[in-house]
Amino acid sequence: MPENPEPAQTPAGTPPWGADFDAERAWALVEGLRSDKTTLQARVTSLSEELTTATTERDSALAERDTVTAERDTLQTNAAKVQRDLLVERVVRKHGLDESLADFLSGDTEEELEAKAARLAALGKSQAPAPTEDEPQEPTDPVVPGRPTPSLTPGHGGAPAEPFDPAAIAAAVRTVR
Repeated sequence: MPENPEPAQTPAGTPPWGADFDAERAWALVEGLRSDKTTLQARVTSLSEELTTATTERDSALAERDTVTAERDTLQTNAAKVQRDLLVERVVRKHGLDESLADFLSGDTEEELEAKAARLAALGKSQAPAPTEDEPQEPTDPVVPGRPTPSLTPGHGGAPAEPFDPAAIAAAVRTVR
């Protein structure tokens, strides 16, 4: 292999760059290409930085959107729970149910809750034991004769006390028990 190869020649014996080669024009072309390369590399770097910034901003906006969406979903869930609790409370009060029975009400609409509450109220009324005739009914506030009642009036000595009748008191107590 020769150490200094000769430039390739065309069959006519002219060099491949042509017979009208101008070195100054070629050098200007090389300098122009180098300048274009530097300009394009700077443009690529600038666009790469812009893309990185835009990607970071987009990722930040997506993360914020996800956070807002999660907060909205949590608020909607809480609002639905509070609304259902309010409906349950209204239905319980409307049907006169004990608040401990509210756990047994199922359903999400007012109509479903109303139907279940009505059934629970009907069960409560049908299972309440009715007093029998054999068992004496206790009065809620027995009135026993002779029980002292306050008769004090400010600035007044008081009215005469009712007469004391121990037999009437004993008879009243026997009928109450």
